[in-house]
Amino acid sequence: MKIKVAYYTGIGNTRENNEDSILIYDNVYSESNFEDFKLREIDVDEGFFSVADGLGGHAGGEIASASVLKCLKNCRVGGNKELKKIFKMANDKLGNLANKTIELYGMGTVLTGVYLKRDKAIIFNIGDSRTYFMRKNLIRMTDDHSLVWELAKKEEFENEAEMHNWIRKHPRKNIVTSALIAGSDEFESSVEELEIKKRDKFFISSDGVWEELSFNEIEDFLSEELNTAAELILEKCKIRGKDNISFVIVEIIYV
Repeated sequence: MKIKVAYYTGIGNTRENNEDSILIYDNVYSESNFEDFKLREIDVDEGFFSVADGLGGHAGGEIASASVLKCLKNCRVGGNKELKKIFKMANDKLGNLANKTIELYGMGTVLTGVYLKRDKAIIFNIGDSRTYFMRKNLIRMTDDHSLVWELAKKEEFENEAEMHNWIRKHPRKNIVTSALIAGSDEFESSVEELEIKKRDKFFISSDGVWEELSFNEIEDFLSEELNTAAELILEKCKIRGKDNISFVIVEIIYV
């Protein structure tokens, strides 16, 4: 499989440090502040593309996000059950780090992304970062593990765009109900498998990105060429953003 990937991670407008980390196949970028998005072509055997957003307000958010992605980078996935075991291993690693440094107890991260293998993608999520899939239309592939998501399920919306805007503007949108946390064995994860085709795109995003964009903007931007899509997304988020900015766009060149 050959892919193109556009990716970015940075502090944003208001934060003093970047608690996000991103995994691009064989590289983890942690505590980074890119000047601009990066482009790369990769011949993929199998591997991860992921965003991890360290929990704000907790010591070691950037350590947690980097640690989890470094754990994923070295793993190979046979199926959905094996992936969930990898999440457990990554969570245990956080606990081990906290046992050595007590100040890191309670550090955590949310996580989302795709694992590409031959003609399939395994989409995974823990928390309120998101992964979208773009073929003819934009499809949100992950449900948030958050308080506001539970509230949204009780509402009636005409379409995905309306629900998206309701969630992104809700005053309690920052409360997550699942994350990988040092000292806790309890987390909820979602895993879904999808067959992929030439020109498919995946958009993997921290809440510092998808919350700053409307659903229609994301769909419109991803309809463009890869570098244009990344440029438009980054431009909007740098203007509007109040959080760290991290995203990955994966385009399938051929399977």
